[in-house]
Amino acid sequence: MHEFWAQFNKSTVVSGLLALIIWSAVVYLAVAGQVIPDVLAAGAAVVVGFFFGARSGQQAERVQQLNRKAKAEANDGRD
Repeated sequence: MHEFWAQFNKSTVVSGLLALIIWSAVVYLAVAGQVIPDVLAAGAAVVVGFFFGARSGQQAERVQQLNRKAKAEANDGRD
């Protein structure tokens, strides 16, 4: 439960719930054969962009950490 609140504080849970609600509405309308409003389609596109952008930022941070670690290990080997 502690992990849930930690993620909630980072707004991961909130953004995930909003994404689920928006995409559920888009899928429902598509399956029901209804027209998907432009605002809803744009919102769904923003959600996808946000998640891919957030994931890319996390990956970049991880790569930087690994590079720092590799440089530190390389410097330790020279001593």
